Amino acid sequence: MKNKLLFIPVLLLLLAPAGLRAQTGSLIPVKIYISSHDDVYKFKGLGVGIEELCNGYIEAQITKAKFDELTTLGWKVELRTIEKVDPKIASQYHNYTQMTSFLDSIHTIYPAITKKISIGKSVQNRDLWAFLITDNPDSNENEAEVRLAANIHGDETVGRELCLAMIDSLTKVYDSVPAIANLVNSREIWFMPSLNPDGYELNRRENANWVNLNRNFPVPDGSIGEDGTYVNEVETQAFIDFWSGKRAVLSLNYHGGALVANYPWDYTVTRCPDDLLAKEVSLGYSRLNPPMYASTSFDSGVTNGWDWYYVYGSLQDWSYYATSCLDITMEIGTKWPSASTLPTYWSDNRDGMLFFIRQAGLGIQGLVTDSATGLPLDFAQVEVAGIDKPVYTDSIGDYHRMLLSGNYDLTYSKEGYFPKTISGVRVNYDSLTNLDVALAKDPGGVAGKPSEIIWQKGRFLNNSPNPFRVQTIINYQVLSPGMVRLRIYNAAGQLVKILDEGYRASGVHKIKWDGRDGSGYTVSNGVYVYRLQAGETSQTGKMIVLR
Repeated sequence: MKNKLLFIPVLLLLLAPAGLRAQTGSLIPVKIYISSHDDVYKFKGLGVGIEELCNGYIEAQITKAKFDELTTLGWKVELRTIEKVDPKIASQYHNYTQMTSFLDSIHTIYPAITKKISIGKSVQNRDLWAFLITDNPDSNENEAEVRLAANIHGDETVGRELCLAMIDSLTKVYDSVPAIANLVNSREIWFMPSLNPDGYELNRRENANWVNLNRNFPVPDGSIGEDGTYVNEVETQAFIDFWSGKRAVLSLNYHGGALVANYPWDYTVTRCPDDLLAKEVSLGYSRLNPPMYASTSFDSGVTNGWDWYYVYGSLQDWSYYATSCLDITMEIGTKWPSASTLPTYWSDNRDGMLFFIRQAGLGIQGLVTDSATGLPLDFAQVEVAGIDKPVYTDSIGDYHRMLLSGNYDLTYSKEGYFPKTISGVRVNYDSLTNLDVALAKDPGGVAGKPSEIIWQKGRFLNNSPNPFRVQTIINYQVLSPGMVRLRIYNAAGQLVKILDEGYRASGVHKIKWDGRDGSGYTVSNGVYVYRLQAGETSQTGKMIVLR
């Protein structure tokens, strides 16, 4: 009986209309049934990318050959139909032209508190809009940045409308509701309603190149994403370029197909350094969304990414790893529901959105300056003891760090300055602690000279500039000639490149690194460790790639 049942989907596939077989190029939308959650982790080895995990099955898109392979192996595979949108319903949403006009209209009416910019173009040359709401949109102020984004999957549309609704709401009541005015005046609130405008217009998950953008971001461990390439799509690269230059604290990315707040990591069973904080922030949103919090599939409507199902190349993993911005994937229900249901979605999610905007500015913040001149220090590092995820100051020297309630030891550092540790700082999750810090210059780092770190056998090691965008120079000194090896590792401890190796004379050596790995690929943004070994001794340093 089992063999006969498995034969039926194959027969249906062969008889299926050409439009169904070709609606995603050479890929076929299917359901693959599972007997337990452990089956989820088998699909990577089978070469199957999971789109959604549902009750008793996964949704995926696979080739005809993969369909045959899975059925031969005993998996129950069925065709599924990707619903086409009723034009009457679609007309009630904002298509690309309508969305652009809406944003233009809001900016025209409220120019003092809004800014609309294009961070790049899509494959089909549509602008990728970023819309800012804050009290002084053309100034960089000591304010936490928060991002609300949506529509990275073109057929997951509700979040796009929620972003537009929140833009409309915040601007309209700014002058009449003090609580909203306070949020706008003390935050930089960024919206990206559509990360994949081509996919929306084409009514499909992928972009115009048939690439799933939420599998296209650099994976933190340097492995290849589920899109099967290290090449970034233009939408992905535009997002990386723009947000790598900012210091967002908290963000969410709206999806559809499930009802859950999903927090990092997606790519590994290992918990992220801010795991407890990530779970609490996710719970904060879920508690304000009654259907999500009442979930019977997820505990209180939240889940760790890997515990649900793996994703390699997700936006949220890249965001947290490369920019220290805690990003939550917010699955909020049906992918493209009737427009008549949008008011209910707005009611369910509005308070959660406001919670995210508010929470981004809580915890601890301050300014890091030069103790002699009082000038702000850009790219100064702020480390919290026990949490291996530093944050960095912006160009005006401000930093913002969400933390759970507790007492913390914080270390402030920057190349060319003496680090400073302040112990026992009380921080509350639901309030704001201000702590300004002045750092004194290390005389050894003046006028471009490397700061000499004397260690065994008299070697020093550092790099400049740090952080860097294009290239950096690693300086090291050898007092006695001998064999030397200089290696670079990623934050996961994996070897990225052997930069220098061989017999070296005594003296100072300078090695250039252009931010590429041993295979010639450009590495993703983030923290990297370089290790110099000479004889039986070694020393390490940290550097930051931030394009």
